[in-house]
Amino acid sequence: MQQTSNGRELFIFLIFVAFLAIISDYYIYSHDLNGPPIRSDGVGYYAYLPSIFIYHDISLLSFLKDKQYALTLCDGKQINKYPLGTAILEAPFFFIADRLAILTRGQRDGYSLYYQITQPLAGIFYLILGLIFTYKMLVLFFPKNIALLTLPLLTFGTGLFHYATYDSSFSHVFSFCLIAIFLYYVLHPNKHALIPSILLGLIFLVRMPNAIVGIFLLWREINSARANGIPLLRWLTMLFVFLLIASLQFVYYYLATGYFIIWSYGGEGFTNWMRPEIINVLFSTQKGLFIYYPVLLFSMIGLLFLRRDLSYKIIIFN
Repeated sequence: MQQTSNGRELFIFLIFVAFLAIISDYYIYSHDLNGPPIRSDGVGYYAYLPSIFIYHDISLLSFLKDKQYALTLCDGKQINKYPLGTAILEAPFFFIADRLAILTRGQRDGYSLYYQITQPLAGIFYLILGLIFTYKMLVLFFPKNIALLTLPLLTFGTGLFHYATYDSSFSHVFSFCLIAIFLYYVLHPNKHALIPSILLGLIFLVRMPNAIVGIFLLWREINSARANGIPLLRWLTMLFVFLLIASLQFVYYYLATGYFIIWSYGGEGFTNWMRPEIINVLFSTQKGLFIYYPVLLFSMIGLLFLRRDLSYKIIIFN
């Protein structure tokens, strides 16, 4: 009975979040508080889809009207400086919009009404999917009531809801979803092999530095090897699958420019490593971490007790 109750409460919460997100999107864009949905950095992440499937231009420059999204190389060639992972996850929603534009003889430019409507729906979909797997991951370690309580804190106590609605075309909500699913499969007692490798490849494609979460998979495999020996074939297969998916970015670079490796942050960087802005990063009113994500302050306190409370539960790695 308790399990059924928790399942019903989870369903009700997810429906509430989805409904609130739809209402928020409608209010935001009907009152011109932001717009269009595909804007700013979101244009760069999304540009692969219309450029390749509508304009048939691998360089993406026919769609990237604003050159701020393009990177000019030393030989004059230009490419989209944003990685392609977000576009891969947005693709099902893009194809729905594109088909509607064709069927209704609407404007098929990748940027008209149908495309603008389906993109926020993609943000909501990946928000809900990420929350589902966050819950599934948490119940591996904690009581279901605690897992349920965590979800609203995560959704509204961080910038997650913001990036699923107001800035849904950015990469953040897509990264959240992929990492939540990845951690669930890494921490699951069945020790899945290929699924985490596929997800890690997609995480890399969405935002390359986020591939650091692969350390959890490495940790699991090392601990498993200590108990069961080194599964060399398994490791090689996982590495191959990850590299196969991650290589899509480098294949794009090569097809567009003739180079496999490109530093996409050309002309950008940190101004002075010797003057870290630690206090401002954490507490500034200009996007300070603990000001805009207050629940993380409490999570930092919780880290003091995490090792003690979880020490007996990490047996799944052995």
